[in-house]
Amino acid sequence: MSATAREFDDVLAALGLAADADDWREGWADSQEAYDAEGAEFLTAAFVEDTCRFMGMSAEPAAALRDALPALNRNEALRRLAWHGHCRLFRQPTDEHVGPRDWPDLPEHLGDAGRLFYGYVYLSGVPRLRQSHRSLGIDEAVTVDTLSDIEVWMRDYHDRHGRWGLGRKEWLWLDLSGKVFKLGRLQFEMRFLQEDLHAFRHEASGRVVVFAGDGQRFREDGQFDGVNGVFDEAGAWMSRFAVADGFVEGNPIVDGATQRQAQQLQRDCWHELLGQGDPVLGVHIPATGPLVHGQCLESYGRALAFFRRHFPEHRFRAFHCCSWLLDCQLADYLPADSNIVVFLREWHLLPAPRASDSQTIERVFGPDVTDPSREPLLTSLQRAIVAHMTAGKRWRTAGGLIFPERFEQGVRS
Repeated sequence: MSATAREFDDVLAALGLAADADDWREGWADSQEAYDAEGAEFLTAAFVEDTCRFMGMSAEPAAALRDALPALNRNEALRRLAWHGHCRLFRQPTDEHVGPRDWPDLPEHLGDAGRLFYGYVYLSGVPRLRQSHRSLGIDEAVTVDTLSDIEVWMRDYHDRHGRWGLGRKEWLWLDLSGKVFKLGRLQFEMRFLQEDLHAFRHEASGRVVVFAGDGQRFREDGQFDGVNGVFDEAGAWMSRFAVADGFVEGNPIVDGATQRQAQQLQRDCWHELLGQGDPVLGVHIPATGPLVHGQCLESYGRALAFFRRHFPEHRFRAFHCCSWLLDCQLADYLPADSNIVVFLREWHLLPAPRASDSQTIERVFGPDVTDPSREPLLTSLQRAIVAHMTAGKRWRTAGGLIFPERFEQGVRS
């Protein structure tokens, strides 16, 4: 075993971490060489205070970061690991997929310094993000708004555990890597459509039809077979999609369910809008308050202008979202003018593979709830969730598409 490998194992042992953290081990030699030469400026009180001030962080989480810092700096193993995390995310990334997905949670015996460890690592990437945004001509207010996610997730941790901390939260890496931007109420991520589907618009009427991709297995209800762990052995069927002889034929997706009855379109009357692998803007909904319709519309409009100005190479063809808030069943229980129903009605709803009700229960009742019927029902949404489940039905995450023309030309799509 090399001296470098032994040094890494010594750090793990000193912190009480598992010795097989291979994903954490990568790049250790390079990071420690730089540490010995430079130290870790982001672990100074001045850096933490200045960065929290720039982000507009509230007093309580900023104070928690400040107060736990001396304990982290007294622990040389923890300090070196924080520097290593900084290097892996912001100095040594080999591709866009580098992130903290498989990095370890810090042991409880490390106290506040361990609970806030990832907070310091993420703060260390703020100068790099600021510089990147400035070079692109992005307004600093957008940078600050995007970075507010750090406080959102610190508060989420506080709500769950009763003390300040921050999990490894891979999502925050997307914020700090420059792939995600918060523009008003909503966040937007540059990515490419993974779902196998085909969207077409009628040239004259503007009507949109979305087909499922070829060879996908669906239940009788139009959901992917296996959603919520339920398989339809007797009624399951396979989708078909084909383009031939001037026609497009496939199974259309209507109100979040794939229809077994095929539909045929005359190819020269329909323009293909979107397919698997095409650029899209992923839409994410931070837990920062109600989904006011006007605020959401403003966000979509801002995103159109923002990405076309600053990232013209990402010629996105649609907004895409996957969320428990897009479950069309919510409209069966909530008022038509409720924020949630108005929000989901903006989308061309899609079934989601591997969908379940776990996100619905977690977001509405909390992360540790397994049986919502045993919880106090304080809101109309909570009562709706339980009523649906008591009737023997299941909630599920769902996908959705909105096409840019919806806002540019007043065309509902």
